[in-house]
Amino acid sequence: MTSIPSLPLAIATYFVEQNTAKVCLWVTAVVCLIISSYLVWRAERIKLLELTKKQRDLEERDLILRKREIETREEQTDELRRNREQRDRELDPAIRAFRETRYRSQISGHAADDQTLDEAVSWIAAKSAWGRLQAAESGVDNMFHIGLLIAAGDRLLKSLESGTIIVCARREGSFSYEELAPSFWRDRKLNVNSAPARYCAVSIGFRDNHTNTDSDKYVDPCCDLNLVKELFPEQDELLDAATAEILAKRSHSKP
Repeated sequence: MTSIPSLPLAIATYFVEQNTAKVCLWVTAVVCLIISSYLVWRAERIKLLELTKKQRDLEERDLILRKREIETREEQTDELRRNREQRDRELDPAIRAFRETRYRSQISGHAADDQTLDEAVSWIAAKSAWGRLQAAESGVDNMFHIGLLIAAGDRLLKSLESGTIIVCARREGSFSYEELAPSFWRDRKLNVNSAPARYCAVSIGFRDNHTNTDSDKYVDPCCDLNLVKELFPEQDELLDAATAEILAKRSHSKP
């Protein structure tokens, strides 16, 4: 690679007789060659950097567009899934029976007593005849023992799975409540934990074999406490008799 000044300077060295002048001309020619080469390289380098920057900008823009497309598709998928769940609820026999019962109760002036599942589980464990029987069989004196509360939560879950009791809850981030059909509990369960401010805290969780990663989280579950009391009454002749028999045997076995 040559430059316009370096070539005549190199030719001029053949016509100059003094060695010092020749050396100066050769040095000047080499310097001109280096500078011209650098300028050519610099210009090409700037072009390459500009092309690289444009390509990077295009890739980033394409990545942003793809990300937006994926987010849009996911939103549409979530919306379709929720619409399908809404249709399933409208056709579910247990949900339809639940709504019909609610409607008749309102007409007759007997409104439902919607309470949290904390209250429902506490009633089953500590107030119902079923809870007293479980406590007697387990040898538990504290009616709010965490083991007894967990057993009450499992018993309540069976009623939810069968549709005997319908729970209403809201999706996390939403303000509206939805009825939870029996099929909802195929991959869900009730988590029962002790709580300092109240006897227990009940929440909806996923079962261990849960694989549906698109499912929403539901919070603030509640149900009709009147129906819970009806299914788990405070007094039950058969259960109370069984409880009394267990307690009598226990008292006789004590020294």
